[in-house]
Amino acid sequence: MKKLCALIFFSLFSINGLVVSSAPPKRPSAKAEPQGMHKRDFMLQQFPGDTLYFNSQQYRVMHAEMAQEYMLTRSIGPGRFMQLSFSMEGVLLEQVHYLRRTPYQNDLEGPYRKWNLQGELIFEAFYEQNKLHGPLITFWDGWQIRRREEYQQGRLVRGSCFDEQGGELAHFPLFVPAAFPGGEEARQHFFSRQLTYPPRAVALAESGYVLVEFVVDKEGMVGQARLLRGVSPDLDQEALKAIEAMPRWIPARFDGETCETWLVMPLHFKLL
Repeated sequence: MKKLCALIFFSLFSINGLVVSSAPPKRPSAKAEPQGMHKRDFMLQQFPGDTLYFNSQQYRVMHAEMAQEYMLTRSIGPGRFMQLSFSMEGVLLEQVHYLRRTPYQNDLEGPYRKWNLQGELIFEAFYEQNKLHGPLITFWDGWQIRRREEYQQGRLVRGSCFDEQGGELAHFPLFVPAAFPGGEEARQHFFSRQLTYPPRAVALAESGYVLVEFVVDKEGMVGQARLLRGVSPDLDQEALKAIEAMPRWIPARFDGETCETWLVMPLHFKLL
């Protein structure tokens, strides 16, 4: 089969370098069937008055008895909203403030906080015009400060990290993205070998970008690939097959611990 000329890159689903789910959802078992859209699909998108329910995998469900948490949005001023997530026992888990600048653009604006199931604050940051601006603090369980940073318009100005006893550590990045084993060159080599142009797509002169989203879990395993934007059934299937065949990645790290992250990879199919 004719090999394709591929321009391949990926982008992490994040907000200004800060992964939305700092405490990532559990990875579904092999038999689990996701229901509805993922919670991240509703970030900064929900309308006031709606109450949405999510299961333990962070997928939307339609009934409260199937849910592990719920989300609601409140209007707090002209164009300003606060999105709140609670456990089904009523424990506040997340608070996000955002500003609706246009019908198609919502920006983080104000505090963003997360709590554990014991009601202890584990994360606090502030945003201005969709960029980190001001203090960012994370906590060990029991309110002990784990990280303290200061930002100006998305730029890190200073930062300190601490162990569970309060001793200062060498500062390290809050978030380290997942990485393909061997780096960019190895990833390009993988796709140059893995991807082929389906004969029917060649005959029909089909080309373009296929946009695929997938998860890299805490062990680096790739899964839950889904099509975000397609070109044709043949090219879409080829892209999904290649994504699902990827080897284990080096998992992302958030505040020093491995975490699950969602990635988006556009694959460019172009006939020579």
